[in-house]
Amino acid sequence: DPELRQPHVDEFVLGFAHQFKGSVSLDVSATRRAFKDGYGQVDINGIYPSGPHQPFGGFGLVSPDQGLVMQQTNASWTDVVVTDFEGILTKNMSHNFQLILTGTRQFQHLTGTWNPTDPARFIQPDAFPNDRDLSRHLFGNGDNSSLDGGGRESGVAYRPYSVRMAGQYFAPHGIKVAASYVIQAGGYLGPVAIQATADPVFGPGQVRLANGTTQPNPLATAWRFAYATRSEGQVLNEATRYLQLNLGREFNLAGARRFEASLGIFNVFNTGAYTQWNDGANQLNSPNYLSRFNRHPPRAFQVSFRYKF
Repeated sequence: DPELRQPHVDEFVLGFAHQFKGSVSLDVSATRRAFKDGYGQVDINGIYPSGPHQPFGGFGLVSPDQGLVMQQTNASWTDVVVTDFEGILTKNMSHNFQLILTGTRQFQHLTGTWNPTDPARFIQPDAFPNDRDLSRHLFGNGDNSSLDGGGRESGVAYRPYSVRMAGQYFAPHGIKVAASYVIQAGGYLGPVAIQATADPVFGPGQVRLANGTTQPNPLATAWRFAYATRSEGQVLNEATRYLQLNLGREFNLAGARRFEASLGIFNVFNTGAYTQWNDGANQLNSPNYLSRFNRHPPRAFQVSFRYKF
């Protein structure tokens, strides 16, 4: 597209911060981001119908001897809108103790409509709403063919909540105690698809070109969204919860020399949540439906020594 331009973000932030007695502070904020003009692709060679449930008209707008001809452009037909709320409570260092607690809650949805040449626009036009995983719309990952069985979560950008706590205490006799605890939501499954049979109303499975060769009819796909909208059926993966501890002590030697020993314990409770969805996990009639992989690392220990002089 000769008019291709950089994507941009419209952002609105509202916040409040207050310092309380005892070195305690609170910061709360709400943010709304609208990601506009993301990168996308459209087919400029296909002859698509004027409305849903009509046959594909073949190829030839650019070349009668080719099938799909994809053009990169800006996805002006839809915006990704993300709204999040965040709170941060901190206790600054006093009496040898400090603490921080953060919590976030996020919501997202799509505005607008389908990619102009996305087969879903003509096959299941009412299924557009999606307020769960939007990985296909992240950095131009491809909303040009939503009905291909893909679309499982491919990142952590759309996980709905997280809670993080961390603290540190300098005890007498050079003893240091530090801990952190994290709770993070799992990712949404992604739009649930099912493989059925192609509908003859959209034309034959193969389209004959002017040079005698054939190309697949993009509207003859057998994939369908399993529910009325893409949001429905998107369950969350397991939430990740883990505690980290660090215990250490510093010994003062002669002069400026010091020796420090510490023990780190990672994932103290040895939790093992699965963090990713398998290929096919979002396909209702696949043996991999709802299957997961990549468990959180197990409990581990680390002993370290430092000598300063």
